[in-house]
Amino acid sequence: MIEWYTHEHRSQHPYPTGAVTYSEDILATQKGRWESFIGEKESGKNITIATCLPNKKTTARKIDTDLLIQYLHRYRYTNPLQVSRDIASQNESVFITAYKAMKARLINDGHRAVFVPMMIRKPPFFDEEKYSDRIIWFGSLFSTKMPMFRLMKEKTKHHGLQMDVISKGQFNGTPIDRERTFRILSKYRYGIGVGRCALEMYALGIRVIIAGDEFGGIVCNPVDHAAQHGTNFNGRITTFDRDMDSCIECLPDSCIPSQKFIEEISHAELYRLQIYDGY
Repeated sequence: MIEWYTHEHRSQHPYPTGAVTYSEDILATQKGRWESFIGEKESGKNITIATCLPNKKTTARKIDTDLLIQYLHRYRYTNPLQVSRDIASQNESVFITAYKAMKARLINDGHRAVFVPMMIRKPPFFDEEKYSDRIIWFGSLFSTKMPMFRLMKEKTKHHGLQMDVISKGQFNGTPIDRERTFRILSKYRYGIGVGRCALEMYALGIRVIIAGDEFGGIVCNPVDHAAQHGTNFNGRITTFDRDMDSCIECLPDSCIPSQKFIEEISHAELYRLQIYDGY
């Protein structure tokens, strides 16, 4: 039997965080594939697939299951293995990560781990006239991102781009819902973000500067895309150029990975032999 443990089991968030929408997208894009795979490999066992951590305050919580398949949303800069160690101390576990380096670290730490790239549902597209003199920062402005945010705002202004912000359910300080978020995003040619925010902007045809806690550059060819794909577009590596001014200048010529391409790569990864190796 398979039981899914998602953010619906936790308290409601006042705005749709990346973690919540990530859980929703996992259910929409991967649930059937996992259930088919587990049904063949682990018939008769009780399996829990968790798209969020078992407990918000502490990860060391025993779940009544034969096997816990735990999605890890983040690759933490500080003590990246602490969460997995806490969970593994309480449950027989397999970890799913969207970071190739995190997969390697988990395996080296004695855990079973699988790399599955983040998948998103295609966001609604609105045919809006595009701004040519504005850029949108899309993503929660945590304290760790503020230095990069301020620097990018200064840099883009120098290049003639006024920055708008969608963060924590607000557009420039005004509350908006999910549909309104995508309608606003559809007006932009250029964006700044990481992770699923970057993927959603790509899916809307926006050219993206990858920046959050760190600066990740832009994607200008398939090699850049493959490198960013393995790090969840999260700024852990930089493609094209580490010089921010260079990336802003060349942003109009950067690539927009198609939604179909992102989906096909992600779905293929889910069935590669490495999932059997890790599992």
